[in-house]
Amino acid sequence: MAAPTGLNAPLSITFLGAAALFITDGQTRLLADGFFSRPPLLQVAFGRIQPDVPAIRRGLERAGIDRLDAVLVSHAHYDHALDAPEVARRCGALLAGSESSANLARGWGLPERQIRAVLPGERLVFGAFRVTFLPAAHARPNLAAGEIRRPLASPARASAYRDGGCFTLLFEHPAGAFLVQSSAAFLPGALAGVRADASLISLAALGRRPEAYRRAYFEELAGRVGARVVCPIHHDDFLRPPGEEPALMPRWMDDTPAALRSLEAWAALRGVEVRRLPPWKPVPLLPTQA
Repeated sequence: MAAPTGLNAPLSITFLGAAALFITDGQTRLLADGFFSRPPLLQVAFGRIQPDVPAIRRGLERAGIDRLDAVLVSHAHYDHALDAPEVARRCGALLAGSESSANLARGWGLPERQIRAVLPGERLVFGAFRVTFLPAAHARPNLAAGEIRRPLASPARASAYRDGGCFTLLFEHPAGAFLVQSSAAFLPGALAGVRADASLISLAALGRRPEAYRRAYFEELAGRVGARVVCPIHHDDFLRPPGEEPALMPRWMDDTPAALRSLEAWAALRGVEVRRLPPWKPVPLLPTQA
């Protein structure tokens, strides 16, 4: 799967915490895994959760988002998909993801015309962007594995937001190509033939995996696709409201500093730039656009 090679069009990305990313070329506006509600630990563990509409409104305003062409859902866990249907409703966007993500949208009452259930390998076109939903794996442990087989009404237990299968999102654009991996796991060979200038990869749960696994993950998601830039995402504490600077996950959740050290060491050996995305600020992503 060849990526476009020209790097002349403007392209920016805004990191919104967790795995949420606002991507635009000035014409088309895309959101990956929009998540703003951030219910606290006790509610997640023992109660029921639902989209926090005022928090979603504040998050969209803070990011300068008033319209979107699409909300692209990597998988249906609550910290990725909980807010996607409300964001799509407010911004007049298409929600695209697995059948499980589609059932979340149906449970929230999003019209069927704004829902697109995609299959692994399927490609959608939005303006100058081509977005391919490549098959992916979820990091261990996966406490909500399985599918959402019928419309899921909110509020619901966090465990009801089952992953429904995971996607690596490959974005191809005349400005270049990049991929987003929102869970720190990989399927060997799933990215064969894919080329990307940059990789945005989750670190959640990676800090407790062996060093050999971390290196294999970086190699598969960034090395094999030829990425010149790697940006860590999903490394902040998504059980707290977003601040000016995201707090790393607490040690009882993950050893994020260990994952970051592993990434830096791997990147130094490969001559790859590690770029920490500033929260809530649009930045050029691809190397020649800086």
